[in-house]
Amino acid sequence: MSRLSTSIWNRLPQRRRRFWRYVSPQRRGAGVMVLALLTVLVYGYWRQTNDRRIRRNAEEYLRKLTGLRVNIHRAHFSFFGGIELEKVSLHVPGAGAPDPFFRAK
Repeated sequence: MSRLSTSIWNRLPQRRRRFWRYVSPQRRGAGVMVLALLTVLVYGYWRQTNDRRIRRNAEEYLRKLTGLRVNIHRAHFSFFGGIELEKVSLHVPGAGAPDPFFRAK
């Protein structure tokens, strides 16, 4: 009889082993804090090096430096390459001339 009950028992669906292990609340909290810190660091780096932000800051800096109206078509920041500006033009405010005072590729 025991052989029959063993074979029936083996054919019944068994409870699966759990795939996760117990993690203490302190360890889980530390993991969440590390994840949050990394997320904030990545977002901060992205925000500081965003091309639109770099272009806006470059336009503002050149406007304050020269007192002229500044247009920058594209700005790109590279960690090892610096800041690259494309199609920079300076216009004299109040002048009716459509051509810029200064233009650079």
